Amino acid sequence: MILGAILMAWPAFYSGFPLMYPDSLEYIEAGRPVAAALLLGHHSSYYGIRSLIYSLGILPFHPGETIWPIIAFQCLLTSWVLWLVFRSVAPEKSWIHFLILMAPLSLFSSLSWFGSFVMPDILGPDLYLCIFLLVFTHESLSRAERTLVYLISWWSITSHATHLLIAVALCCSLAVIAVSQPMPLRRYTWIAARLATIIALAAGAQISLNAFLYGTPSLNGDRRQARDEMALDFFYRVHRVAVISSLVGIAVLLPWLFRSRRMPLIALGFVIASSIVANSLFTGTLSMVAGRYGSRVVWLVPFFSGLCFLQWASDRRKIINARTSPEQP
Repeated sequence: MILGAILMAWPAFYSGFPLMYPDSLEYIEAGRPVAAALLLGHHSSYYGIRSLIYSLGILPFHPGETIWPIIAFQCLLTSWVLWLVFRSVAPEKSWIHFLILMAPLSLFSSLSWFGSFVMPDILGPDLYLCIFLLVFTHESLSRAERTLVYLISWWSITSHATHLLIAVALCCSLAVIAVSQPMPLRRYTWIAARLATIIALAAGAQISLNAFLYGTPSLNGDRRQARDEMALDFFYRVHRVAVISSLVGIAVLLPWLFRSRRMPLIALGFVIASSIVANSLFTGTLSMVAGRYGSRVVWLVPFFSGLCFLQWASDRRKIINARTSPEQP
């Protein structure tokens, strides 16, 4: 997990500083006055219009002048979630295979750029992968892991207005799939109750915090100069090639995927596809059509493609070994 996080943070090392956006400063600055209001009763007339719960979440990670711990925290959290997903769909693989997947994913996709970004964007994909874990591979998690996945899901939902809507849309899509599957009613009800509870707690936390700070319950609050030295056009072309190549690879491997009936991997593909579509729908409708909103989730495509390739290569190796091994009497 630590090595995966280091790989993911390379754009920040390349830049010499965590990647920033105009909204980043507001997220950083809002945490202290919100904490002062909650803990000391020192209210302010204005707290910003961004997610105050995200600001509170990163507050312990920017003491004094440095904000590097924010990047370390986000990359470690994301690397851990990716490891849980990797372990659930490829339990026979080792941590070395995980790093083999993480290295090109970090170098050639937008994952590392959003991991190095002082913004809640990376928490969207984390949320969608956590929903996959809770719905399809719940039994592969220990009790401590499940608790942390619940907490990450809750924090991710509260960290951006679109995450709540995308989570609801994703759960509705999963409900349609679940109803068509031969699943016991008790298990189906338990899964639905878990997800509904997380969403309700996240929405309740946002409403309660805004009611406390502004006196009016609502889901939304009261409504660094860059040097342009990063080779963004070059990396954009690299990411574009990676996504297109991954889509081609997925299309080629689809017959194997359905023939092998690897259900956790198929379910992960459905979650990723639904999340990307819902992300485009809600960000384009509620905010604007912007490359940043698509880039923050599109790295899930190379991630899924890499998982498929590793599993396909494993199956091919087993077939070749079976053909070349001497026949048993």
